[in-house]
Amino acid sequence: MANDFVLTLREAAKRGRLRSRMSDWLSGPKRNRKYLRDFMIKLLEQHSRIMVVDLVFLYRKAACKNSKEAVERGLEQQQQAEGEYQSYMRGIDHHERPDGKKNRQVDLEELKNDLSHFFNNMRNKRKLFGRDKFIDYFGRIEYSRDAGYHVHICFFYKGSEVQRDIFYSHEIGKYWANITEGRGYYHSCNASAAQGKYKNIGIGMVEHDDFEKIRHLWAAVVYFVKASQVVRVKRTDKEQMVLHGKKKERLGERMGRPRGEGLSGPAYRAKLEKIFL
Repeated sequence: MANDFVLTLREAAKRGRLRSRMSDWLSGPKRNRKYLRDFMIKLLEQHSRIMVVDLVFLYRKAACKNSKEAVERGLEQQQQAEGEYQSYMRGIDHHERPDGKKNRQVDLEELKNDLSHFFNNMRNKRKLFGRDKFIDYFGRIEYSRDAGYHVHICFFYKGSEVQRDIFYSHEIGKYWANITEGRGYYHSCNASAAQGKYKNIGIGMVEHDDFEKIRHLWAAVVYFVKASQVVRVKRTDKEQMVLHGKKKERLGERMGRPRGEGLSGPAYRAKLEKIFL
């Protein structure tokens, strides 16, 4: 009976082109990882220091009896999102609560519409995303049974122009809440890091020669392209769950103070490539 069962599974897998579909599924994270790797190398090659703002965009559950319950549910979702992130950084499996309350959760289409609104209006928020200070962003859409669809995203700034990472995290978070007309809220990983909640911190201000912090930064952002973390429930096969800007190639040589020996050119790139394996 067991042998017949295995044969039936194999025949069904062949009919459904399972091997090919698994290969296609894994190729997406590989492409995204290569894109992220190239993106991070260019970022550090072109800027002497970068400021990283790490945020989680979430939604409040509906049908709350009162404002107290709404606040409690919001805190529960925030703790759930932070728990998932910390579990990954510690290399342990994250287990969602099986007894999550059955309340309305935002669907993928609603989230995508809000994100489209968010990104399309960034050009009008020059104090936050002006070309003189803002570089780009990278993140992903996530899903959990408790919080539903939500977004984890990093915003990268020129460290020579801005320094207050916690301030920017709150301002961007308020912008998200405004875009969603109060349906959404945010969690600032930068604020949590400042409170000592993270062991290895790779966000905030990152100097181009601080290789230890760069390693921690890579550990944080590579989480976005981990194959097991990619949302599988999509409206179409081609729908993107990984989020990134369309940064134009920078022309000309890098400006600013000359770097020390081994901190530019092929030697520096080789060090970064070793970190971003």
